[in-house]
Amino acid sequence: MYKTIAKYYDLLGWGEFHDVAWPRLRPLLIKEEVKSYLDLACGTGTLAFSVARLGIEVVGIDKSKDMLEIANKNLRRFTVSPAPEFIRRDMTCFNLKQQFDAVGCFYDAVNHILTEKGFADMIRCVVNHLKPGGFFMFDVNTVLGMRRWDAVLFSKTGEHALLMKGKYDVASRLAQITISGFVQLGRKKRDDFKETFHERAYPHAEIVRMLKQAGFRKISAKSTKEGQSLRSAHRVFYTAYKNG
Repeated sequence: MYKTIAKYYDLLGWGEFHDVAWPRLRPLLIKEEVKSYLDLACGTGTLAFSVARLGIEVVGIDKSKDMLEIANKNLRRFTVSPAPEFIRRDMTCFNLKQQFDAVGCFYDAVNHILTEKGFADMIRCVVNHLKPGGFFMFDVNTVLGMRRWDAVLFSKTGEHALLMKGKYDVASRLAQITISGFVQLGRKKRDDFKETFHERAYPHAEIVRMLKQAGFRKISAKSTKEGQSLRSAHRVFYTAYKNG
């Protein structure tokens, strides 16, 4: 996953989700006086770098070797101490032998987990890596939001173009999207790419149940749009605290 798109991930604008997650994460990091942070599915490291600039110790994990290669390239230009550390791990099965004050996972990365067992395994890994009283913040594409994948979308940024063809199965709540396009690298050179991704939608009640079973409390859920109900939300941010 992210084999052909990784090197153009930030260029094509997907790193901009940082601007959606950061205003929600930053105040809580400060309020809870977080000293250590684990970034699940850290991608190219954009959010991890912002957290580190607050003087927080950051470890980022990602399953994609290609995304981590970009993160480590970006790390060479990062001058703040302590610098983030990036490690290749599967977020449904990992053991860093360390606990953190907070854990985050954004840009519907948890939707890439395609089974309820895998989702529950991820939550258990998070619990094991959180200090008592620490918090877990993540976002999901909702069941309603995933229906939007059943479409064909075209977008163009400068000289770069994207074509996204998606389909969503209501019964299984599984979605598939194929992203193809090109990046213009010069007057006579361009790089074409194509990759298929899969996601699964999880109902709100199912997510809350799994969080509670793992030992989380003070579970809150909010739509990305101010004042919008969970029933009509396309994307929801969750925050949950580990029992202290």
